Amino acid sequence: MSVIYDSRLEKSINRLRHMGLRCHILKQSEDLAFIFIPLEDVLKLIQKQITYPSCKVYFEEGLITIRVWRG
Repeated sequence: MSVIYDSRLEKSINRLRHMGLRCHILKQSEDLAFIFIPLEDVLKLIQKQITYPSCKVYFEEGLITIRVWRG
């Protein structure tokens, strides 16, 4: 049985999807798979958690940057 059909992994992927993250799965072999999550989804998830009205979340130079301003 492939690692991607392991119930623990399926539950983990479902939890990620319920968080609003799109998971793309690449099966390398029966024992190895990769899960890819678009960075935009992670940024949206962070943005949802910030309640300050004037902010922007973006990726810049290897860092997730949260810009906040008054006004």
